[in-house]
Amino acid sequence: MNHRKTAFVFLLLGSLCAILAFSTTSWMELSHNGLKIHIGLWRMCSTNCSDLNGIVLRWYGFVQATACIGLVGTIVVSSLLGLCHYVERFQKNIAILRFTAVTCIITWLIEISGYVVFVLSWIRRSSDAMFNEDLIYMGLPAIKTDRADISYSFFIAVFGAQFTVLAGIILFQMMDVSKQGEPLYTEKSVDAT
Repeated sequence: MNHRKTAFVFLLLGSLCAILAFSTTSWMELSHNGLKIHIGLWRMCSTNCSDLNGIVLRWYGFVQATACIGLVGTIVVSSLLGLCHYVERFQKNIAILRFTAVTCIITWLIEISGYVVFVLSWIRRSSDAMFNEDLIYMGLPAIKTDRADISYSFFIAVFGAQFTVLAGIILFQMMDVSKQGEPLYTEKSVDAT
């Protein structure tokens, strides 16, 4: 498998992970007296679900914004690389590949900044060991949680970001090889697709 195909597969996996993480409700799981509360980017669910749109927490709005940018960025770079892969007139266009590689890295940086803010903001606690005053702004009563765990949606988002940055690194490596005199695409690699 050539580098272009590998990068494209990584970007498709990154897009899939971004879509799953964006739409599921398990970025954080809280436990209170046996009741589990699942918190996602947009919804919070326990016995019933409620929207988290427009909540007043700046840090949570930042996390939502970085996830949106990450989702759009990953889909855009996947589309651009697909264009370079399947449309003959774009197959040798180094400018699109360079833009795609740079956008992969920038998307990764934005996503990771949101993930760091998410984790650090949940770690921040008041003097009561498992009480987080931000729960009140999310529509929950001021409860003391037994546990607060980062859940699967968050990890899917992190894995997706890693696929995106790997694709960017591969694309940069492709451009570096082409600068050393080897063609970026050969007729053989184009025909093999």
